[in-house]
Amino acid sequence: TFILDFWLTIAWYDTRLRFPSNSARDVRLLDKNWFDEIWKPDVIIRNAREVDVLDEIVPNQAQKMLRDQV
Repeated sequence: TFILDFWLTIAWYDTRLRFPSNSARDVRLLDKNWFDEIWKPDVIIRNAREVDVLDEIVPNQAQKMLRDQV
């Protein structure tokens, strides 16, 4: 048995997201109000006997959009 705490960073392409064409920036940090509106892939841990996801008081999450739809 072992316990693992880790920080997970995931990236994906979503062709439905469009970067503002008049923006000079290559990265846009998204407001927290967007978190529930943007599709996010499910994370699966293969061969895990048990996985407990702890709910934090304030979820530690950030989303950014890159010009190439990542």
